[in-house]
Amino acid sequence: MSVKESLLNNLAIPLLLAVLLPIAGAFGSLLSTGEWITWIQLIPLYGWIIFLILIVVWIVAIFIYRRLEKIKDTGPTIFGIPYVYERHIVGELPYVGVIWRIYVDFTDILDSFETTAIKNFNAESTPRCPDKNCKTELEEHKNFWGGYIWLCPRCGFKKKNKDSRYTESERAAKIARSDIEKKRNKQRRK
Repeated sequence: MSVKESLLNNLAIPLLLAVLLPIAGAFGSLLSTGEWITWIQLIPLYGWIIFLILIVVWIVAIFIYRRLEKIKDTGPTIFGIPYVYERHIVGELPYVGVIWRIYVDFTDILDSFETTAIKNFNAESTPRCPDKNCKTELEEHKNFWGGYIWLCPRCGFKKKNKDSRYTESERAAKIARSDIEKKRNKQRRK
């Protein structure tokens, strides 16, 4: 469901109905008494206040519901039994204020790292604490207002980030591949 459809279904239609209710009452009053305001005046002030409070509560409830829907976990799912393999860590990359370990699967290593294809270098999906004495894997929690919070269970390091660790690990892998390619190009020119 798009944002436009969501706003239409959850906000615009109920508000339109809430606005049309007094208009329908005024029109009914006009038809029956000849004056459009007669029926509206019959509703006491506290009735109108309750009506407005219900509209505000409805809008706030929709806002909270939409935020909670966005917070649901959207991490990758694994179907079936995962393939078990070993990784060789080739380095670490500081990116977005945390450390990403760059690896190559042992099955992808040919003769040496110099001949291993650039596409086979990846970043672990879990970032690590940037503290030199810590380097613990960070925990990821969704933030109510959007984005993510990465926490270190050992030293208490905290980092807010707009995108998830999965998205950032893909970006870190792209940067690492680019760095490796530049390094190889420099070595070939020598």
